[in-house]
Amino acid sequence: GFECDVYLSADGRVFTFHDGNLKRTSGGKLDKPCTEAVWETEISTLNVGGWGRWKGSRFDPTRPALLEEVCALARNGRWIYCEVKGKDTHVVSAIRKVLESQSVATPENFLFIAFSQDVCIELKRQLPSYKVYWLTGSKGATEKVIIDTLRRIGADGVDIAYNSDLHTKHFIRRIQEAGYSFHVWTIDDPAKAAEAFSRGVDTVTTNRAKYILDALGGKLGLFCIAEGGQAEVALAALAKAHAGGAHHAAVFQQPVEELPALHVAGAAQPDVGAVLAAAVPHAALVQSVRDDLGILAVVVQILL
Repeated sequence: GFECDVYLSADGRVFTFHDGNLKRTSGGKLDKPCTEAVWETEISTLNVGGWGRWKGSRFDPTRPALLEEVCALARNGRWIYCEVKGKDTHVVSAIRKVLESQSVATPENFLFIAFSQDVCIELKRQLPSYKVYWLTGSKGATEKVIIDTLRRIGADGVDIAYNSDLHTKHFIRRIQEAGYSFHVWTIDDPAKAAEAFSRGVDTVTTNRAKYILDALGGKLGLFCIAEGGQAEVALAALAKAHAGGAHHAAVFQQPVEELPALHVAGAAQPDVGAVLAAAVPHAALVQSVRDDLGILAVVVQILL
């Protein structure tokens, strides 16, 4: 599984992109906010595979992926984490239409995360069968604030910036006993990851999935973050391969195996670009998951 960040274009298409502005990962070709750009004439013509280290590579050119192309990659037993960026709730109706137009991405393999409480509320209103996790920093997020907020917005859990001083076993247990899941980001140190899991968190977001998995024997629930821009290339390449009829695992792995720091065999770069998440029952399945989609990281839901 994996995470993608989505925006609504000016002409109503839901597309994947990390940055709020299209400039950086398009090599400066279009300096415009994602929500003000037109998919048909602007976004779809961008080459997110031809900037920086990928200029002239086999990924040059690669355009951003549409949400419907991402949905086609869904698999039961794994999860697509769809982060809805920004505060504009109009994107939710467009997302709902995409989900209703297909049958591969379902509430069993697709969920939402968002910082905007209004977006969380609208997601639960229009798509009540899908899980929604509220993204938040740790400052000011007390147990009471988190529980009260989750109740008010109807979210299924919290995805919070981990603070080892604040997020004790008691803190995490209180959230979970109130009926919500508890997810944390971002931990790159194996000892910290082990600490978080020993305290009861459901998943940990990291930049260094392979490093932590090796250090702690794979008994973790991990998300891997790839540098913004790398995510667009990998996700678009996977969508393109799938659309072209590439269903075999080895073919899915091929589009991303040459990208530095993207494959699970190497550490990813420290920026929130793409969280690849796969709910697998034990560490022995890490290899098969990686081989299936060329996944950047995994999620193993076994606690230490």
